[in-house]
Amino acid sequence: MTKRGSFRGELEAFIFRTITGLFGPLYRIGLELRILCIRQKIRNRGSIDISLSSQRTESSETKATNEFRVVIISDTHCHHRHAGTLPHGDLLIHCGDVLLRSHEDIGAGEALKDFNAWLGEQSHPHKIVIAGNHDHYLQEMGVSAVRRNLTNAIYLENELWTSPAGLTVYGTPYSVTNGGNSPNIAFQPQDEQAALDTVNSIPKCDILVTHGPPLGKGDDGTRGIFGCEHLERRVRSIVQPALHCYGHVHQSFGHAIEGRTTFVNASVMDILYAPTQPTVLFTLAKVDKCWVGK
Repeated sequence: MTKRGSFRGELEAFIFRTITGLFGPLYRIGLELRILCIRQKIRNRGSIDISLSSQRTESSETKATNEFRVVIISDTHCHHRHAGTLPHGDLLIHCGDVLLRSHEDIGAGEALKDFNAWLGEQSHPHKIVIAGNHDHYLQEMGVSAVRRNLTNAIYLENELWTSPAGLTVYGTPYSVTNGGNSPNIAFQPQDEQAALDTVNSIPKCDILVTHGPPLGKGDDGTRGIFGCEHLERRVRSIVQPALHCYGHVHQSFGHAIEGRTTFVNASVMDILYAPTQPTVLFTLAKVDKCWVGK
């Protein structure tokens, strides 16, 4: 897995979280101050294109009849307006954690309203949003209410969407339980059977969007491994998408290719909750009636 991160970064994160944990009211102020201090780095973060054109050569006998450009972000945590100018594409995907902290729903309504307005400002003809473990407010609202509020996107909660071009996208807010004393447990099954039921309901699709990663693919966090072995097995043996995108583990931003699937951890936030990591672009092509990474 191509990723970013360092021991120094993890140490800084530990110190930062310890301080903000002790002084809860200063948490948001601390985030805003750090963003202010590194605003130039945020402006320059840009985007990366991980399309496979330079890595995979198509046979002269198989010609792409359609192309579909996907722009992927995740874990904006109320800082969607710091995401910069997103590159154009056919589909914008947000892999969850729209909001900041699950145990602080104060102001979440206004944040969600602004997020919807921001989505409306993006040029992509199709936009898909799922929730994440920090989105307790969305979990409490329920699917119907979330959709009434997110009018500028397709909200998926364990559901399949098919584009006019026939590309199938399945979205689920699933991630493995954080464990410990973390209050950010929205949409996380709290027992093994519930986790299995959620994962085993994922159908074959061209693009799989989950909040949490599969085991071994962008899942290495400061407090351990946060990938799901059940999800990894399901993706490898049954789903086999051209693209599996997610976020959740900020410090494991990056991508990997295994078989026909490109795995992408697209977290915008870094380990210290500042949006310094680039937007990801990925292109799919329809070859012989099948969508593949291009």
